[in-house]
Amino acid sequence: MLGDERTDRTLELALGAQLTRRSAELAAIAALLVGTRELGEGWWAKPRGGKLPAPDEVVRTAVAIEPWTDLTALEMLAAWISDDAADQMWGAPVAQVDLNSWQAEDRFGLPPGVKPGQRLVVHFDAGGRLDAVVARRPDEELGSNLDFQSLRYSRPAEAQWSWGVAAGLGPHRLPGRAPTRTRARCPPRPSAS
Repeated sequence: MLGDERTDRTLELALGAQLTRRSAELAAIAALLVGTRELGEGWWAKPRGGKLPAPDEVVRTAVAIEPWTDLTALEMLAAWISDDAADQMWGAPVAQVDLNSWQAEDRFGLPPGVKPGQRLVVHFDAGGRLDAVVARRPDEELGSNLDFQSLRYSRPAEAQWSWGVAAGLGPHRLPGRAPTRTRARCPPRPSAS
């Protein structure tokens, strides 16, 4: 699905991760596999506009870019492909909301021209979307209500989350590296005097 060169490089990046972080890298690779199946191999070559490079360049350099610097390069690419698949499936979101607050009303400014009853797609997480329903308020102003029942994730985001849960914290030994066993003698316990 990824091609030999990309597969080798993503495996190399996963191998470079600490054993306890490998499940996150493998989960990111799962998202990239599912996302490539949905969006096509051309996704890897498209620059993301502005200062963001094409995903292939990120794989080569292994550098995460602002505002994703708290992620590894593979995790950042998984977020990108999860969002791109969500946009393809449900359209570009009109706003971003934080679901840490379950307040459903008026969480973002409405775009011009909306009408009561209209459903707007909003972003809450990489690959995560839900609808906001435009509503007329008692003062005749328009507002929105988040429809928490419409919460959904793109397939790459679901693959990443599922793999992360299934794989746990590891350690995960990957092909090409023999397991290492370390034996060290513990010094004898000091005798009680």
